[in-house]
Amino acid sequence: MPHVLITGAAGFVGMHLALHLAQQGYAVTGLDAVTPFFTPLKFERLKAQGFNPDDVLYNKQLISGIYANLSFIQLDLTDFHALEKFFRHNRFDVLVHLAAQTGVRYSVENPQIYVQNNILSTVNLFECCRQYSETAHVLYASSSSVYGATETQAAFAETIDTNKPLSVYAATKKSSELLAHVYAHNYGIAFTGMRFFTVYGPYPRPDMAAYLFTKAIMEERPIKVFNYGHQDRDFTYIADIVQAITALIKLPPPKQTAPHRVVNIGNEHPVQLLQFIECLQNAIGKKAILELLPAQAGDVSHTFADTTQLYRLTGFKPFTPLETGIKQLVAWCKQYPHL
Repeated sequence: MPHVLITGAAGFVGMHLALHLAQQGYAVTGLDAVTPFFTPLKFERLKAQGFNPDDVLYNKQLISGIYANLSFIQLDLTDFHALEKFFRHNRFDVLVHLAAQTGVRYSVENPQIYVQNNILSTVNLFECCRQYSETAHVLYASSSSVYGATETQAAFAETIDTNKPLSVYAATKKSSELLAHVYAHNYGIAFTGMRFFTVYGPYPRPDMAAYLFTKAIMEERPIKVFNYGHQDRDFTYIADIVQAITALIKLPPPKQTAPHRVVNIGNEHPVQLLQFIECLQNAIGKKAILELLPAQAGDVSHTFADTTQLYRLTGFKPFTPLETGIKQLVAWCKQYPHL
């Protein structure tokens, strides 16, 4: 089985992917800066993989997890010298780059953090792949936010213009796609960009609506509903995201002038925000208290994934019904109320 390096392995998608690949028999090395952002939740994700957070923070060396083929090291991608040293002593067949500063609204207020953690870190990583690694396939996380001010109500195909982002976060994700194309063209490295559409499920990012709404309803607190609820999202369950990534790992773009492609990973079923809240109410058994507010800077009103290319490449389409995924999220929130 290939050796896979996952950046952002203490993150939401990274944790689930690392566990799944290790269970499938891949040799998996996780890497994460474990920054103070969401630290308690990152610790829980590390524990779920069998890592002791104290060992992670103080040893600064590769440590073993719940499986013999799963390991982890704390490393900041913005530290090029440390990253270079790591690549000099390790080789990987596949890189899945998931590490990033996340969140649309926070990026409007703190753009410098996003440029450093999403653009500089990506350049550092791609440069190490070029110099030291024999990586055959690099997959990296992009986002549905790159579609920005897209006016169509039809499904978003990968060929749609993405040159009108509405947030710094979206701009950094578009930048990652452009950087990948440069490295693919100049050095022949195979890249697959993955445009995720509103991922949700257990161990979520606590800044995302799915988690914020769930906690607020459970605790009988008001929830802030922006744009007065007149928006929809293509909610995609985490297990579907993981299955899609696993399938794409085995399918690098064919050798050509620039072996680079971007692929949507979404559910193809946009859901109105008020319908999403209703689904949460049914799963929790409590009524939501709504605080209807105007739209926020950087928000898009509509996302809708066209996953034709994903299906053509892999034979897989995300399929988990919203009700099923919501039940899993609510069950997790009840199990970890302190988070």
